Amino acid sequence: YTYGSQALSAVYGMLSSGSKPGSLSLPAGQRSGFLTQAAFLFMPSTASVPHKVVHRGLTVRRRLLCQSPPPPPANLMPVVTDLQPLGADATPAESFVAFQQSKPACAACHNTFQPIGLAFEEFDNMGKFQTTYSSGKPIVTSGELTGAGDANGTYKDGVEIAQRIGQSKIGEYCFSKQYAEFAIGRHLNAATDACLIR
Repeated sequence: YTYGSQALSAVYGMLSSGSKPGSLSLPAGQRSGFLTQAAFLFMPSTASVPHKVVHRGLTVRRRLLCQSPPPPPANLMPVVTDLQPLGADATPAESFVAFQQSKPACAACHNTFQPIGLAFEEFDNMGKFQTTYSSGKPIVTSGELTGAGDANGTYKDGVEIAQRIGQSKIGEYCFSKQYAEFAIGRHLNAATDACLIR
């Protein structure tokens, strides 16, 4: 459920009044926690599809798992076509497979976050749920979460990623670390501040 006016139906689909005062029931199976709320999913209309996928995947990896991939090489001058080697008509999943094959050195790092971003492709830039692209091609969101400790495993979509992380010790640890950083007002080191985070 969420709170707000019926105007949110433009993003969330048909809403019905929830059991709690002021709450609205969301369509079953489409939403789970803040990762599937429009506030998290929103991207400017000018954002490219690759940017949307990369940004969402990096945000989950950094902010929910407290894992930051290494930065790209300092001399890298990326262009949109790097992540869309098959052209704009290919789906993001098709583009990612081609990217993995054409740029394996770059893909080694992108493999840690871009599949996560693809899991949220059922949501457009506004956060509205969709099952196909405007071309009519189906949206593929399934994959496997790796390098995420006890949150590792296969998932069907972004809802299942949210559930995996939400029920994991790594998600609990990352939440505690970020909450402590906010409360104390400084960056915490996982090695020297482990007791504080625990």
